[in-house]
Amino acid sequence: MAKRTRVTITDVARAAQVTPQTVSRALRGAPDISEQTRERVLKIASELHYVKNNTATSLRRGSTRLIAVIYDNLINMYFSIMTDRIQHCLKERGYSMLTMSLRSVRLDREAYLSALSYNVDGIISFLEPEEDISAAIRAYHVPVLLLGRRTEVQNIDYIRSDDEEGGRLAANRLYESGCRRLVCLTGMPELTCAYDRFRGFREGAVALGLDEPTAIDVDASDLDARLMSLFRSPDQSPDGVFCFNDMIAFELLSF
Repeated sequence: MAKRTRVTITDVARAAQVTPQTVSRALRGAPDISEQTRERVLKIASELHYVKNNTATSLRRGSTRLIAVIYDNLINMYFSIMTDRIQHCLKERGYSMLTMSLRSVRLDREAYLSALSYNVDGIISFLEPEEDISAAIRAYHVPVLLLGRRTEVQNIDYIRSDDEEGGRLAANRLYESGCRRLVCLTGMPELTCAYDRFRGFREGAVALGLDEPTAIDVDASDLDARLMSLFRSPDQSPDGVFCFNDMIAFELLSF
């Protein structure tokens, strides 16, 4: 099947025997055009199967109203839920969303420039930024908002939950359930959210008079051996486990 040439405003204007400016005003509902002309232009545009070119519109106004949302795992439930809510909020404000999944837990300059290649107006990232992002933001003036964790990288705003308090609450919940030997399964402890959650969990456990919880890196090559060793003795094995995220919890249940 031959590729069909896209209908433009000029094509609609030619068929309606009006100027392209008149077509543009009719399509966006401008008040300075008669209702008769508007209806005729809209009818012809529909018959010609005209579709608005948002890219061209964005170039004229200098803004795409497109926001990139960047994460590193498509099957992470948290990312799915949050991205869905972000999409709804953006749509209410007249913005569109571009999702980008990276094979990295960090947002670096290359990823930043990749998002900019889509001419986005801004970036919402679930991934912690590398230091080189700061200079790129100064150079290109496209802002980055970090969601769900904190950062000390300059030129980046962030919105986060209190991960330390979350860790303390987890320790209290396990304690109230009768657990006394606690362990924390965490990943990538260099990430601020992982570090903060374990610190709060440890402080909460110690404040309750318990031994300091064991921290196990789920990315360790000997993870299976460590878990088998940890749970080998019924009298000494942990009776309460705090998981860094839902993905780790799912893997533990499947262990």
